[in-house]
Amino acid sequence: MSQKVFWWILLMSTATISFGQTVDDAVRYSLLNYGSSARSIGAGNAFMSLGAELGTASTNPAGIAEFRRSEFAFSLDFLNRDTESILEGNGTTMNKSTGSINQIAAVFVKRNPSPTWETLNLAIGMNTTNLFHQNFQFSGNTQGTIVDRFTERADGFSPDQLDNFEGGLAYDVQLLYDFEDDDFYESDFVGYTGTVMKMQSVERSGSQREIFISMGGNMRNKLSVGATLGIPVVKFDEAKIYTETDPNDDIPFFNSLEFVESLETTGVGINAKVGIIYKANRNLRLGASVHSPSILFLRDVFFTDVRHDLTTETQMNLESNSPESNFKYQLTTPMRIMGGASYLYRAGKLRGFVSAEAEYVSFTQNKFNLTSNSDAAGDLEFQNELNADIDDILTSALNLRF
Repeated sequence: MSQKVFWWILLMSTATISFGQTVDDAVRYSLLNYGSSARSIGAGNAFMSLGAELGTASTNPAGIAEFRRSEFAFSLDFLNRDTESILEGNGTTMNKSTGSINQIAAVFVKRNPSPTWETLNLAIGMNTTNLFHQNFQFSGNTQGTIVDRFTERADGFSPDQLDNFEGGLAYDVQLLYDFEDDDFYESDFVGYTGTVMKMQSVERSGSQREIFISMGGNMRNKLSVGATLGIPVVKFDEAKIYTETDPNDDIPFFNSLEFVESLETTGVGINAKVGIIYKANRNLRLGASVHSPSILFLRDVFFTDVRHDLTTETQMNLESNSPESNFKYQLTTPMRIMGGASYLYRAGKLRGFVSAEAEYVSFTQNKFNLTSNSDAAGDLEFQNELNADIDDILTSALNLRF
């Protein structure tokens, strides 16, 4: 990995002062996985045209109309995720395992409510749409130091004007100095052109779940229609520990530093979905649905900690903590269009089906609103820059499931 790419990744992975939001956040909360039950996962999550599955409340709510009797569903999930990280040819693989409740829901069926309708059903419950559990770590010797970033954030400001999350903490623990009292800072790395041993470990956890209320009706066993009111619930935790060390004493007065970041994001939202299932004949079923954008009301709680171990006669170990940053904002995720088909077949005593579906989503439709609880000019400026980055970096996607 080149030095330029490394520092871009480090910059993207390091939350800034009161603006912790990134393009990564938009992708995280809009890239959904609909495998909420064992039945759905067993069908490759391509269940939207088959119906009679409570997970369809979050994909194609017309599936709720296909139930012929009331049901209660409870599904557990076990996730095992390996993540490999490589820096300067050094590879590290880390594992994260977790178990969770993937689905808990019930459907209440009313048969033959009128001569036209075969069923009129109500479903309520919770489907899991994403799990964020992940561990990864990178390490290696490369040029450059995070102290350069701290210096750039501090230059031009007097010590009492430094931010409380990076530059100010670095100054407190003597990673930065202002020998000439000109508000431009020096460090022990000035003039050093060698490599620095770096390591960062990242641990993530949390989930994105959708509480839903769905209605579905089956018209003459030919056409099923349905609608869902969804309430996404977000919980995301991230802990990062970044270290630099000087095991060979190449850098005078410097032994090691540690930069710790902690982020907790919580929130709720709202969306709506409508869908249909049409039985073209006894064996062929066609499905389609449209999902409105989700409006997420999110809250970030963020803090940092900087530690500096100086190589001196007294072996000084300095530490400084930031205050807790609490920031509320909104994210509007893209609308979705889904279509699918399934074919039921019989071969002797064997009965089965083939099912496929496609989902179109334009991730450029992600939009942050950072000024819903703030009128600060800096928030608006950063919001515009962030949304412009989303337009430049992200694109549309066609997701296929079979």
